[in-house]
Amino acid sequence: MTISISSINYCPVKSISFQSVQNCKIKKNIGIIGDRIFAFAKDLDQDQVKLFEKRSNKTVEPSIFRGNIYIDGVKPWAEREWLGKVITINNINFKVEKNIPRCVAINLKPKTDDNSVDLLRLLKKTYNHFDMGIFLTALEDGEISVGNSIKF
Repeated sequence: MTISISSINYCPVKSISFQSVQNCKIKKNIGIIGDRIFAFAKDLDQDQVKLFEKRSNKTVEPSIFRGNIYIDGVKPWAEREWLGKVITINNINFKVEKNIPRCVAINLKPKTDDNSVDLLRLLKKTYNHFDMGIFLTALEDGEISVGNSIKF
């Protein structure tokens, strides 16, 4: 199965005003141009969150993790095996740096003041870790789009 980008999200101000875009410009060692620089690319497979919902018995919107790049076509948690590798999206190489350890901010449901779901506790209980997604570093400038394939 092909691994591809299912959505791209952009956030010019720290986790506020999240917007979906069809494509974005990438700057080497920076990430998505105009996005909050300190949190570049967080891959998150939609199936991974569905699996988490099933195991935790809670409804979890993928946007709660505020990921920039969402992907399809990979088994849940498979991206953890990419650490230290280089992946290519639309002829741009990205180094997979590390897992994303989550903080209490994921307890706040987007566009609300509801923080009643303790997702950190549920992640720890369900998977024995607090990680959700991976950090990438862009090794070249370029542009990525929804539908682009991810290659190794």
